[in-house]
Amino acid sequence: MQDPGNASPDLRSFSGKPSSGSYTAIENLRFALGKRYSSEALTAYLLRLLPEDALNKPVCEFSGGMKRRVTILRAILAPSEIILMDEPFTGLDADTRQLTIDMVKELCAGKLLIIATHSEDAAELLGAKIIHL
Repeated sequence: MQDPGNASPDLRSFSGKPSSGSYTAIENLRFALGKRYSSEALTAYLLRLLPEDALNKPVCEFSGGMKRRVTILRAILAPSEIILMDEPFTGLDADTRQLTIDMVKELCAGKLLIIATHSEDAAELLGAKIIHL
């Protein structure tokens, strides 16, 4: 398989959904992020949100919540000053949601984060300004 980090920038653009192909979590991040992060750094980020035994499995074998965590990492590690997320924490259990929210807060510090959610408590945990539409 071709190293995903060597794909052209146009090929690495993404919609926020992990590939349903055979890429592992690290390969999914590498595909989206190129060589901005070392494999060690990507592994460290993933280990904060996924069990170690999941790192070498194809993302298509992950549960919905595990796929969601990979998607969130792809979004928050991308080189952008503005991050948009739609219901990012839906389907995560309380402990995993808190862990993921803490990581989003840490890695999105100084960035504009816009989240559409029906969960006011998730917005409050982020310390976000809530706008009702």
